[in-house]
Amino acid sequence: MAALARFNEKLSKAVDVACAVLIFVLFALVTFQVLNRFILRLPAIWTEEFARYLFVWTSLFGTVKGFRSKSHLGIDMLTMKLKGKTSSSVAFLAYLLVLVFFVLLAATGLQYAIRSIPNKNDTGAISMFWVYLGIPVSSVLCISFVLQDLADKAKEVFSR
Repeated sequence: MAALARFNEKLSKAVDVACAVLIFVLFALVTFQVLNRFILRLPAIWTEEFARYLFVWTSLFGTVKGFRSKSHLGIDMLTMKLKGKTSSSVAFLAYLLVLVFFVLLAATGLQYAIRSIPNKNDTGAISMFWVYLGIPVSSVLCISFVLQDLADKAKEVFSR
């Protein structure tokens, strides 16, 4: 359990770095696109497409970051009304459902990404696999964080 916490701390820092890099590259790409289009009058069509894909990956990694910091939308009215182990038990079940969701999302997203390998983007430069791979990657990252939360709640529920 402590090993998972240490791993998730490192993973969280890596996600932070990935988000920063993605945002920087997205900014640079859009700036390049605007300069090319309006100043040089040479529109680079590929920049818009890649900016769109980078935005998707940035959103998915931002979701992971939000999930890790628990800044996502959550309805905890029921757990706030309950006390002690009952509250922990309901939270444990909620984390269990979230885990099932992310496992299904990762499996389905990976299948979808694999099926899209032969498909190329509009410019024909990359396989759509790389675009859709963000779904299972972000889901697996969230699974790691959910496992830690689930273990923490399990301690509360199953301890005497």
